[in-house]
Amino acid sequence: MHVGIDIDHTITRNPKILAKFAKNVKRQDGTVSIVHGIDDDQATGADYETAKQKLHDAGFDGLFDNIYCAPPPHATTKAAYCAAQGVDLMVDNNKDNCKAVSALGVPAIRWPK
Repeated sequence: MHVGIDIDHTITRNPKILAKFAKNVKRQDGTVSIVHGIDDDQATGADYETAKQKLHDAGFDGLFDNIYCAPPPHATTKAAYCAAQGVDLMVDNNKDNCKAVSALGVPAIRWPK
């Protein structure tokens, strides 16, 4: 299973629960991709370092395989990434992101609401 998880307002609001979920995915030889929205049109090294720090602060060290920093519009870029990378399930707090991912055939959970 390949799971995508958003950071801001998703992992940051539920770090313990999502860390447990990610651990279980990894235990079953699954892949955890962090699909993180950024403000700039192109990801920089600083964007990845910021994402890594947020993940560290949330107790996610060692619980993910890769990070994708999605430029705006997030719904479009996150959905395209999930479809192209074979993500089986996306967890994101944003309703529009979840709708866009689902429209490309990838189930999405809006959590937390």
